Amino acid sequence: SLKPPSRPIEAPLRFPISNVFKGGGTATMASGIGVSGRLASGVVQVGEKLRILPGDETAIIRAIELEDTLVPWAAAGSNVTLYLSNVDPVNLNIGSVLCPPGDTVPLASSFVAQVIVFDIQVPITSGTSVELFHHSRDTPASISKLIATLDRNTGNVVKANPRVITKNMSAKIQLTLRGGTLSAPTNKAVSIPIETFASNKEMGRILLRRGGETVAAGIVLELS
Repeated sequence: SLKPPSRPIEAPLRFPISNVFKGGGTATMASGIGVSGRLASGVVQVGEKLRILPGDETAIIRAIELEDTLVPWAAAGSNVTLYLSNVDPVNLNIGSVLCPPGDTVPLASSFVAQVIVFDIQVPITSGTSVELFHHSRDTPASISKLIATLDRNTGNVVKANPRVITKNMSAKIQLTLRGGTLSAPTNKAVSIPIETFASNKEMGRILLRRGGETVAAGIVLELS
């Protein structure tokens, strides 16, 4: 018999924002600030005070809307709209994460990931520029180090410090995030809310794109 997938309800609340808007569908929320997204982990309740990362702002949950119905709480896996008070909308950005003030999501500007490379024409070398997609956030990044190629079945190291990684390979790489936009990246490091796959599966998955095509997908192994 098929078991329903378990949802990480016990884990700390992580709510990556995929949309920000003013007002809402219901009259009671017409004046509020709304953020929508999918609860990656944990439980959110009306009246809770949450931290917004990056930054040092907090917000109070005024109402939770699930499938056009106001509910007192929602759990991991639910697509919800949260209406917030006590917050300046300037501090709410797509890709920001709401979390408990006492158990905040880590911020990192560099991390090690294990990726599967797709059917690419141009090999990936150290220094390759990519776009990192993580939830609704896309950030310019560079592959700062090729650590190893891995056996796709066992995960064992095939070759340490490879010069290139090519299509259909599995590899361990270091990624470093950069500021600016995708068309005009800067060398100023930026930090984003992200976690290792071991500590939070939903917060530890990444996609890499280059020149408009997805070149690799994988999981975060360690934050540096």
